[in-house]
Amino acid sequence: MRKTVFRGWRAETTRVARSPVREPGLRPVVNREATVGRCGQGGRMNDNLRIAVIGAGLGGLPAAAMLQARGRNVTIYEQAPEFSRLGAGINLGPNVMKVLREIGVEDRLLEIGIEPAAWANREWNSGRMQFEFRLKGDSVRKYGAPYLLIHRGDFHAVLTEAVNPGTIRFGKK
Repeated sequence: MRKTVFRGWRAETTRVARSPVREPGLRPVVNREATVGRCGQGGRMNDNLRIAVIGAGLGGLPAAAMLQARGRNVTIYEQAPEFSRLGAGINLGPNVMKVLREIGVEDRLLEIGIEPAAWANREWNSGRMQFEFRLKGDSVRKYGAPYLLIHRGDFHAVLTEAVNPGTIRFGKK
C-alpha cells in the first residue's frame, strides 16, 4: 500500500504496511469481479456488473454519465428527497470542460455559462493592477477547452440531464 504525504507543494509517496480500520464483527469484502486485472476474460469488466454511485452531486453525476456511455448498468443513490436550485457561481477550468465534453454537455454549458475575458488581480487600496490572466479565446488555444463561469444550480441541472432517466434514487441514506 502506498501513502502520499504533502509537504508544502511537493508530494512524497512511500510504501506503508496495510492496517485497515475495522469495526467489530465486520470484515472487508473485496469484489474480485471489479478488481483491476481480475475482471473476467482478458481484463474486461463483467457485463452483468451493477454499479452504485453514492451521491448525485458534481462528481457523481459525471461519473455515472461516463459509465452509462460505456454501456454500464449504473444507479445513483442520493440522500436528498429532491433537487433544489442552490449555490453560487462555479469556475469550470479547461480540464473539467474536457471531461464534460466527453459526456456531451459542453455545448449546453457554453450556451448558459459565461466565458470571462480575463481574470484580474488588483491591489485592495489603490486598485493598481497586479496581474491579468487572459482567458477568452486564449484558454481554448492553449489548453483545448474554454474556461467558464456558471451558477451551481444551472450546472447541476445540466449534469442531471446527462444521465439516463430513472438512474437517480432519491431519499437514500
